[in-house]
Amino acid sequence: MNASPLILIAYNRPNHLIKVLDALQKNSLIKETILYIYIDGLRKNASRGEMYNRNNVLSIIKHINFSKETIVIERDENYGLEKNITLAINDVLNTFDKVIVLEDDIVPSSFFLRFMNENLEIYKKSDIVFSVCSYMFPINYKEKKNVLLPYFFSWGWGTWKHKWQKFQSIINKEAFKNAHLGSRFNLANYNYVNIINEKDSWAIKWYYTIFIHNGLCVFPTKSLTINIGNDGSGTHSTNEFVLKENFVDYIKSSKEKIIDITFLMNLYEYFDNRKKRLLW
Repeated sequence: MNASPLILIAYNRPNHLIKVLDALQKNSLIKETILYIYIDGLRKNASRGEMYNRNNVLSIIKHINFSKETIVIERDENYGLEKNITLAINDVLNTFDKVIVLEDDIVPSSFFLRFMNENLEIYKKSDIVFSVCSYMFPINYKEKKNVLLPYFFSWGWGTWKHKWQKFQSIINKEAFKNAHLGSRFNLANYNYVNIINEKDSWAIKWYYTIFIHNGLCVFPTKSLTINIGNDGSGTHSTNEFVLKENFVDYIKSSKEKIIDITFLMNLYEYFDNRKKRLLW
């Protein structure tokens, strides 16, 4: 199994970045992994604090020596989250046939890279699986394994070149005026249709891509990542969305062929009890 390249998206959060890098070092596969770090350019009228923090990020990445190779791409202008991520994925997939993506506030467990690489290998020829996702809400489910779900979540994820080529940057908003389509898209009665209009939401476009192809994603039943960015420091972070994490270091991976209905039912029940839920 050849280790997938890993994209790390960063900007101006040095304290978050240090925690992510420290966690990545604990992954045994990081020594076999090419690490691409994409640092967005400063925003117009950036504050002194923003400039200072971004310079700290640049200083931190100079000392990375634990991956197979580290390639740093520093943007000369501010791309914004969607453009920075989508172009980064395009760049890496011009060379490789698969990729893993992390943002600078998503801390992975020591089993993260193993799970991601195992499932990218297991499902690489699947017609219906579009992504491997590493985050899972604290669902009441005892078995630690991978499951297939009609859902996407971007807190540590991966995909393949032939799937990413299907990415839809333009969403047919009119389609969701149909009550039946809108209900299907709004998984577990959460209004994802409203998120379509958000400027920097690449994640809703990827979910839409998966949706129109009747696709699925692979998830662990217990989370392999933790979001530490819900402190108001990120583009989509919010202090309202704080979860009790269930962070584990081992997940059994096998080639599942159908959706685990029991797990999906438990997931829906969890969603029904939460007012706030996102894709990132």
